[in-house]
Amino acid sequence: MSLSLFVIEEYEPRLSDEALLIEEFKVLYSLAYNKGKGDTQGRERRRAIAECQYIYHFCDYRSEFSEYDDTERNIEALLAAGLDEKYKISEEMQACIDIFLRLQETRMLKTLETAEKTLDKLRDYYDGIDFNERDPKSGAAIHNPKNVMASIADLGNINKKLGDLRKQVKAELKETESLRGDHEGGFDGAL
Repeated sequence: MSLSLFVIEEYEPRLSDEALLIEEFKVLYSLAYNKGKGDTQGRERRRAIAECQYIYHFCDYRSEFSEYDDTERNIEALLAAGLDEKYKISEEMQACIDIFLRLQETRMLKTLETAEKTLDKLRDYYDGIDFNERDPKSGAAIHNPKNVMASIADLGNINKKLGDLRKQVKAELKETESLRGDHEGGFDGAL
């Protein structure tokens, strides 16, 4: 079951009260964890806010970066959260990421993730094709350009079906959340 762990406040994702019931997120918001540069007592919780924004942008299927591959999504999530591209994820932050991913997991979401990873692998495969590569025994071309182009043409259909699957997953997760209570999505409600 997916939980509403984030709310949107002033156009930025923030942890919901519900999230603070989870021990790992509570640790992220503790004063001790947040003490640091510019926030010597940790009361402003700058670190927690930035890290939670990262978690939302990197992990949540509703993030504008959800369709990016892991590497691109990581970079964009860091930038969106105002963190340096070389920001090191703490054990506490990783624990929150793991819990968040586990909580929003459904069978359909797992299927979507598998399909997206497979499409990424296909893209990498096609990027690496060398039409000059020859079979060492026969000397024949290993890759036939016509066959490769026909396969690439099929990727459009695969991507369309993947888009349909994405819509199904989002609808399923939204429905799961709406069954949980009176939270409403949008800029001022729980996501």
